[in-house]
Amino acid sequence: MRYFFLLLLIFLLGCTSSRVMHPPSAPAQKGSTSPAVSHYLSGALHDFEEKYKEALAEYHQALLYDSTSAQILKAIGRDLYRIGNFYSALSYFNRSLKYAPNDVETLYFSGEAALKTKDYAEAIKYFEAMFSLAPYNGVAQNRLIVLYTQTGAVEKLISLREKMVELYGYEDTSAYQLLTLYMQFRHLDRAEELVKKLIDADPEKAYHYYLLGNVSELRKDTLQAITAYEKAISLDRRESKSLNQLYLLYLDRHDWPRMIRTFSDVVKQDSANGRARLFLAEGYFYNDQPELAKQTLKPLLNDRDFQAQAHQLMGRIAATERSFAEARRHFREFTRLEPWNARGWEFLAVLYYQDQKYDSCAAVLEEAFVKTTKDAGLLSLYGNALNQMGRLEEAVPPLEEAAQINPGDLNTIVTLAIVYDNLKRFSELDSLYETALNRFPGNALLLNNYSYSLSERAVRLQEALAMAEKAVAQEPQNGAFLDTIGWIYFQLGDTAKALEYIKKAVSLREDSPEVLEHLGDIYQKMGDIEQARVFWRKALDGDPGNEELLKKLNQ
Repeated sequence: MRYFFLLLLIFLLGCTSSRVMHPPSAPAQKGSTSPAVSHYLSGALHDFEEKYKEALAEYHQALLYDSTSAQILKAIGRDLYRIGNFYSALSYFNRSLKYAPNDVETLYFSGEAALKTKDYAEAIKYFEAMFSLAPYNGVAQNRLIVLYTQTGAVEKLISLREKMVELYGYEDTSAYQLLTLYMQFRHLDRAEELVKKLIDADPEKAYHYYLLGNVSELRKDTLQAITAYEKAISLDRRESKSLNQLYLLYLDRHDWPRMIRTFSDVVKQDSANGRARLFLAEGYFYNDQPELAKQTLKPLLNDRDFQAQAHQLMGRIAATERSFAEARRHFREFTRLEPWNARGWEFLAVLYYQDQKYDSCAAVLEEAFVKTTKDAGLLSLYGNALNQMGRLEEAVPPLEEAAQINPGDLNTIVTLAIVYDNLKRFSELDSLYETALNRFPGNALLLNNYSYSLSERAVRLQEALAMAEKAVAQEPQNGAFLDTIGWIYFQLGDTAKALEYIKKAVSLREDSPEVLEHLGDIYQKMGDIEQARVFWRKALDGDPGNEELLKKLNQ
């Protein structure tokens, strides 16, 4: 096509009629073929052969004869651009635009050259001019979208998207892209207005009601969101995104009756809808209707798409009914179907942990580590199990790794602190607590546990007392916290205060061997050996292997 154009151009210019016809890409002629035109055409021929330097030489010669030709100036700029001389190219493009300000091709090359020099403001100027002249030009649209995004020109980006919606209408993807921008930058009134226009344009499209639900959720209008999602699934019972969002909203609101009603209606009309059936079963489960939940789940146990989730829920139901063997069977099947899913392994391991079968719990988790990626919850549970088995040194690495993956998990922090304490790794213990308290400065459990550790070591007792007071202020009826502050007073030598708090602690935790031993120690300090022995014996009944208590009783 390019070769044909060149031949046509030469043919037209060679015509000897009194009115010479010439294409717009050639410089203006006066009478017969001018030197400017001849050099221009020679340059064009070199361009066709991709000999850009030779073309430039010809164009420069042409410019000597016609210095105001926008076409010659553009041709020079274009070849300078092609050989990578972007600043000089821009200079010639700007001179060309002086004579032909509405030339779309020159604006395009000017924008591209400005981009090459990373002058984004200039590039935007050229592409905006190009877009105003050729609003349907996809290159101008895309370049402006990228540039506005890169430079953070949010309002310009939104304005451009709005113009594109005007150009292409509400049935084009431009409308969805504009909506995404509105939602991203929280222009929620405009977002809702746009979604309603989409609905007006196609009121039977379920996806539009799903979008209305999304906007409503961002506006914290949960009821409107639920209504929108329910409308979506009334139009398309397989609209999975709306089904998922409804499930999450019902779950968050604990609205089990509405959850059951909605998903029951879907299942009645579409019994093969596995997603709705699964959500319906969960609604029955939360609504304390386990038999209906199990009955609803049964068809899914052989459904390839949903059988893993069905086994998971069946396992949870069995665990709630204390049918632990059945629960383990379902969770084991869940791990077989989805070995990569950490939650299945966690459910199974927790059953063994709660049954105090710590070795089985650890074995399940060791199997999980081979089949899943590192998961903070599994690592923490593994460290807990090893701690319960007395394998303290082995418990440290998984707990430390869990804390590194999820530094905000209090269960991991507390367990790791206990292990450090038992291993007498006090510098690591103190660092762990101080880091945790920087993250959770008012956490009563951390304040209590750290202050108790300090009291047991009889160090920094005033700091320990301040922390214990904060913990007790938050939970004045917590027997463990009362025991801690009482023991700090004991270490400080204030036996009266110690007796006051630890007697309260015993009244709340009368079966705690540790608290009973502390009360016995206070009575011993006060010289009441008979009372001390009474409480030491009670403590020994709860902890018969405690050698420290045996020594005290045999004194």
